[in-house]
Amino acid sequence: MKNNIVGRELEIRKLNDVFNSDKSEFVAIYGRRRVGKTFLVREMFADKFTFEISGIANAKTKSQLLNFTLTMNQTFDRQLPPAVNWLTAFAQLSDLVSKSPAKRKVLFFDEIPWIDTPRSEFLELLGFGAKRHCFDCLRLGYFVDYQ
Repeated sequence: MKNNIVGRELEIRKLNDVFNSDKSEFVAIYGRRRVGKTFLVREMFADKFTFEISGIANAKTKSQLLNFTLTMNQTFDRQLPPAVNWLTAFAQLSDLVSKSPAKRKVLFFDEIPWIDTPRSEFLELLGFGAKRHCFDCLRLGYFVDYQ
């Protein structure tokens, strides 16, 4: 953690507790725009991210999925084909994350309302993917920024 965070002692303690937990954890950080949610997570965990994705404002599901695939390809130095739906995207992500040598794998989903477009089923399949693809076995820490 860097020293750039001021006045967030409670939040820092809670996030550190989650990071140091022996089990998978899911943390939703929500609040008004421009109050420092993303800054807090990045300052504390940027050097620990296994995967980080940020949604694209006003983009359709197809563009969000392409962004997700391109981010996976860049992060894990792969050339995956574009995912056709979120179930496929989470299966690809699970496979890549499972190969990471990190003891604690941290996934950061930023701007979830942008990613979860109408009828995209992103949130439903995020939960399903976590169970179906054994994300719990990976000792993941999810941090999501939700406005």
